[in-house]
Amino acid sequence: MGPSQVMNLCSPPIWRTTVGPGEEHVNMAGIPTEASILDMVERAMPGKLLNVFAHSAGGGKLLAVLQFKKSSPADEGRQRQAALLRSLPSLS
Repeated sequence: MGPSQVMNLCSPPIWRTTVGPGEEHVNMAGIPTEASILDMVERAMPGKLLNVFAHSAGGGKLLAVLQFKKSSPADEGRQRQAALLRSLPSLS
């Protein structure tokens, strides 16, 4: 084996993992994110957004679930527009 093909092994092996943020950090990031989304969508589409949940899988910032009130077929497009509002850099 040449120098570029050598793999170092140790005993006992060292296991490396990536641990996500703790629940308290997710809440500290998620609660203001939820409030920002609610405020922004309420200003753009009053009365349409019922609830927001900043999921812990996204660290409270990268994944949000929006509950949208649909009262007509046109609201299908409005819910997509509400989801696009979240992608603005000011909320990241």
